[in-house]
Amino acid sequence: MDTHHWNKFMTTPSARYTLQAQLRRTNLAAVYSGTDTLTGQPVYLALLTNTAASYKPVLSALRAELPLLQNADPTLLTALDYNLDTQPCYVMAEPLVGYSLRQLIIREGKGLPPAEALAYCSEAARCVEALHGRGMAHGSIHIDNFVVRDGSMVLLTHMASEIFGTDLFVAGADGVQDLQDRLDYAPPEQGARSAPGTTVACDIYSLGILLYHLLAGVTPGAAPGAQ
Repeated sequence: MDTHHWNKFMTTPSARYTLQAQLRRTNLAAVYSGTDTLTGQPVYLALLTNTAASYKPVLSALRAELPLLQNADPTLLTALDYNLDTQPCYVMAEPLVGYSLRQLIIREGKGLPPAEALAYCSEAARCVEALHGRGMAHGSIHIDNFVVRDGSMVLLTHMASEIFGTDLFVAGADGVQDLQDRLDYAPPEQGARSAPGTTVACDIYSLGILLYHLLAGVTPGAAPGAQ
């Protein structure tokens, strides 16, 4: 698409941003690459669909999560700007690009040595701890939520993953995601009819699965002999 300015259809402060290309479109949002015209820095901009912008559970989840991601800890994806009150609704994020823990396993062709797996899982736990320290549990942790950039790990929060898609933050991500194994990361209580909802305990369970995945190269459900 041709480059154009947000101020053609948005009010300030987003008049400062310029769109370049549409990167993806889902039921939740159309995501574009863009530029902050004041700083010259690249950004990702997600323009929520009319359906998402009028769906209360989506807006409630975003309103709970996004304030925690402004001026965020470096272990969390930073939300640079957002508007959820007037149409069109949008979310803006830093376009960090690195490699995912899944890509690391694929590159190795097997599980990681124990010391290396523990080191990566420890970094992942530090990211999750930063989110918990802001008063929020993640609720859908899996191997694709963690991006390693310049030697540091960054956690993509639940709605950030849903809105932007994890592959936008990972170089060469085509074909490296496996949605099926994400089911293994969900604790049993999340599937119960009387599930208590997202809790810190859910995240701790998922971190345990992450460590298994890094060590074995597969999730428990995909391990030989698993039923």
